[in-house]
Amino acid sequence: MSDGSWAGGKGSKPRKVDRKKFDDNYDRIFGKKKAGENVENCKEGEELGLKLLQSVKEMKAQKSDYKRNEGAEK
Repeated sequence: MSDGSWAGGKGSKPRKVDRKKFDDNYDRIFGKKKAGENVENCKEGEELGLKLLQSVKEMKAQKSDYKRNEGAEK
C-alpha cells in the first residue's frame, strides 16, 4: 500500500523564492513612483478637462439656440 509520503497535492505549499530577486524585478517591471511625477500630468489633465467642459457647454448652447431659431421660422 502507501506509506503516506505522497509528493503530489493542490499546491498549497509555497515555492522556494529568491526574495531579493523578486523585489528587484518587481521594481524594474512596475517601477517606483517619483514624488510629484503625476502632479504635472494632473494639472495638464485638469486644464484639458476644463477646456473640454467649456466646449461641451458651448455646443449645448449653440444647439439650444439652433432649436429656438428653427421653431421661430415655422
